[in-house]
Amino acid sequence: MRRRAKLVHEGGGTPREWALAEGEELQVGRQWSCAIRTDETSVSRMHARLWLQEGRLHLQDFDSVNGTFVNDVPVTRTTLAHGDHVRFGLFAIWILLEDVRQQTKVEDVPAPTQPTVDGPAAEIAQLTAERDEWRARAERLEARLAALPVDTLEAERQARLQAEAALAEARREIDEATRRAAQLERDRERDRAQVVSLSDQALVTRERARELATRAEEAERARGVTERDLTTALVEAERLRAALAAAAEARAEVEAKLRDLQREVRQHDRAREAAQAELDVAEYNLRAARDDAENLQLAYDAAEASRRQLRTELAAARELLAEQEAMLARLEAERKRQPP
Repeated sequence: MRRRAKLVHEGGGTPREWALAEGEELQVGRQWSCAIRTDETSVSRMHARLWLQEGRLHLQDFDSVNGTFVNDVPVTRTTLAHGDHVRFGLFAIWILLEDVRQQTKVEDVPAPTQPTVDGPAAEIAQLTAERDEWRARAERLEARLAALPVDTLEAERQARLQAEAALAEARREIDEATRRAAQLERDRERDRAQVVSLSDQALVTRERARELATRAEEAERARGVTERDLTTALVEAERLRAALAAAAEARAEVEAKLRDLQREVRQHDRAREAAQAELDVAEYNLRAARDDAENLQLAYDAAEASRRQLRTELAAARELLAEQEAMLARLEAERKRQPP
């Protein structure tokens, strides 16, 4: 018995369903390449992925903005069970797991009584359809890469180189699948000729069909690996674009701060020049005050010298007056001594 998963979204009126078989993977997001795509703004462009491996359904969140929740519990990577309620932002789905009967293997089929090669032809047709699908996806990815805006930043160039490397790897996988399909077609024609000519070669046809089934399984595994690599490259490119946008915003903020600092420096320079001018005026006034003080000191010294000279002259005048008063006193005394 093998398992398969069914994802059910019941919001917005008509329910939507997605089926997931063993080895398959689905991406969830707003990006056009996502298998589970929604326009819900709370969902990131590349939000998460789900894949079924060995009968177990796995979930991984791609560092989304609003997160992924399983039964209202935030998760980054987990294994889902039947009946789980998964929410990507505000976009919710229900998980339904069911067992399916595995198709009968080639070795279990009894030897045919009538020559037939329908099994290998179906395998070849399926592989050819998958090859065409991968080629279309590669062309869409190439067109998307060509539509990306050119940026001079080194990180953008590295992101484009990584995406182009992933695209080249996908092309190699497609070429390998093409070569395998061509080889399978040649093998089918050879087996058909052998079956038509010799009915007893049925056993050889069975062995060849088993080999073709093995090759088809290998091609399926290679397809899954290539799809995961492409998804990883796209997610990395989105992260790099987000980092570049954040770096541009940070650069704009730094440039704005630098302009503010330059304005402040110019203001400080003008204030310093004004202060220097005031200091020059103050120094000029100080020199003028010192000159006035020196002139006042000289005038004071001259006045002091004049005052000393006046004191000397006053003392001489007092002595002269004293002498005259003494002389008058003598003359008065002599006059009194004379007879009338």
